[in-house]
Amino acid sequence: MAPTSQPQPQQEVEVEVDEDEELVNMVVEAGVGAIKMKMKIPRRVLGSLYPHQRDGLAWLWALHCTATGGILADDMGLGKTIQVSALLAGLFHSNLIKRALIVAPKTDLTHWVNHLSLLGLQHHIRL
Repeated sequence: MAPTSQPQPQQEVEVEVDEDEELVNMVVEAGVGAIKMKMKIPRRVLGSLYPHQRDGLAWLWALHCTATGGILADDMGLGKTIQVSALLAGLFHSNLIKRALIVAPKTDLTHWVNHLSLLGLQHHIRL
């Protein structure tokens, strides 16, 4: 993730895990007022991510919580699709969104469908 010229909000991200739960909470404390926002994410989704992908997911979640934008521009093959898919899984499971629009080249369509389906979002896909 490349640095930006804009100051970034202070953020602290933690993951709360309840051993009996299928969903885990990803909590972000963002901004000066230390607002806490929770996103429920399936344990299997979080467990399937590499550490750098978890960091990317936490960064995307912090951006969502602070209503700021960002560009996920890692090198090819580092898992941008799975990070965005994991964020969408968390947002859908937390009932924070009802739909999302993914704009991608037609050649990437199967790749997106496969990743979203692996994360249990196949019933949200409309082509």
